[in-house]
Amino acid sequence: MKEVHLGRDELMVEAYKRTHSVSEVCKLFGVSYWTVHSMLAREGLVRSRKKTEPDARQAAMIEMYNSGKTLQEVGQHFGITRERVRQIMRMFHSPSRTTAKERALVNVDDITRAAVVELYERGMGLDKISRNIESGKSVVKHIIAEDGLAMSYDDRTRRRTQLDLIVDLHSQGKNTTEIAAELGRSQSGVHALLKRHGFITPAPRLERTYISPEAKDQMIRMKKAGKKAHEIAKAVGVDVLAVDRFLRRNKIKARK
Repeated sequence: MKEVHLGRDELMVEAYKRTHSVSEVCKLFGVSYWTVHSMLAREGLVRSRKKTEPDARQAAMIEMYNSGKTLQEVGQHFGITRERVRQIMRMFHSPSRTTAKERALVNVDDITRAAVVELYERGMGLDKISRNIESGKSVVKHIIAEDGLAMSYDDRTRRRTQLDLIVDLHSQGKNTTEIAAELGRSQSGVHALLKRHGFITPAPRLERTYISPEAKDQMIRMKKAGKKAHEIAKAVGVDVLAVDRFLRRNKIKARK
């Protein structure tokens, strides 16, 4: 009788039929779990891990995601990570999935749209608008694009418009804090813009005052004797701010 030689796959199939354990076959042949599982799946002995249709839980995730929820919100609802939700969405890319723009605008009412348009036309930035309406920055961007504002307001025009508004309010006598509150910008940003275009003159830098060692000793003695800063400055012939700075830096205090 002719001897029949079986290949490795046939031997693994025979071993699985005897043991009914993928792990035992892995140990016996020294191969990985997924190698054995894939081979047995091709033979129809185990169920393939590739799914063509989502189960009830995954279908609920897809429906929730398509209703406008973010990956993070879906993951928190089902107790999984946002990355796992993204993988499921990619695995079962349903044709009913909405686009990012549609999901961003799904719950935006007319009042919110009007508020976004008004704030944008006043020169407020996207970050400030999104914080004011308590929504995402993508929602603001889509509303602006939908209303055609992004085409009529390029970056250079918007910066020019914002500068004109700031200068106009500054000429009315309002300070930078009031301008920032009205336009929804930071006070430092308003101040920097006015300073850059010459509407605010920077304060002149004070020249460093040289204090001789003898004057320093005299200042220390007078301070410990209970003299005030202006009295020390007058006696030594140094600016009172320089005297105060020297005494504070060296932690010189009057004796009690």
